[in-house]
Amino acid sequence: VHGTSLVSTGTYTCLFGSRQVKGTVVGTDSVRCATPSSSVASTLGLRLMMAGATLPGSVSYDYYETPTIVSILPSRGGVAGGSHVSIVGTGFTATDLQCRFGTQFATGDNALYVTSTLITCITPSGVGAGPVGVEVSVNGGADYTSDGREYLYEALVTVEGLWPSQGHASGEGQVVTVVGENFEQTGELSCRFGLNGTVRGLFMSSTLIACTAPSRGAGTVQVSVSLNGAESSDGHALFEYGSVGELTGVSPSRGPMSG
Repeated sequence: VHGTSLVSTGTYTCLFGSRQVKGTVVGTDSVRCATPSSSVASTLGLRLMMAGATLPGSVSYDYYETPTIVSILPSRGGVAGGSHVSIVGTGFTATDLQCRFGTQFATGDNALYVTSTLITCITPSGVGAGPVGVEVSVNGGADYTSDGREYLYEALVTVEGLWPSQGHASGEGQVVTVVGENFEQTGELSCRFGLNGTVRGLFMSSTLIACTAPSRGAGTVQVSVSLNGAESSDGHALFEYGSVGELTGVSPSRGPMSG
């Protein structure tokens, strides 16, 4: 609670509606009080008392329903940060919204309110590989959820080459082995051929996965890998779809049975 000309040796009490809470002076312009519990979401008048006398001025204090986190999607991403993570839950508000990933924070434009049950946060960098707890605050970081949801920071996936690097246009069933680093066996493991040719990937090792090239026209496309179905690998390789010949006729069109 902020004020002016507070006495450092004074005895202060915060008045939440009609409920009194003993305060502690912090500096010359603040008194810290622990909020009493409330059974309902509501807005109360907050006043300050000193030695039993109510001081001039009052402010509002809002009690909100405690937000919860139900799920996180995607639940994994690169250590470089920058991933857009959708957080599903309850009780979210646009005011003073923050997301916490381990010891790092997503605030301001990096924490976007969508609805009371959905927010989007951009993962911060500065977090090493491994799982971290994810929590949400709707009062500027004073209080956070405590639902224990986790987000996995992973080493950057890289693509270094393809074998084979060529295939037939409009053909199906061409298996391509992707060579790279930091591949992992996940439910969202996939390869993307060009802009929209996404296919499931078969994990072989941390440096090899296999993907079936989707059918498309002749040309060269970039091939990348994703572990979470949302982010692409750092780097890519090129796969060439070659044109396929077409049968137009035969000459002569008849001959003896003896061959």
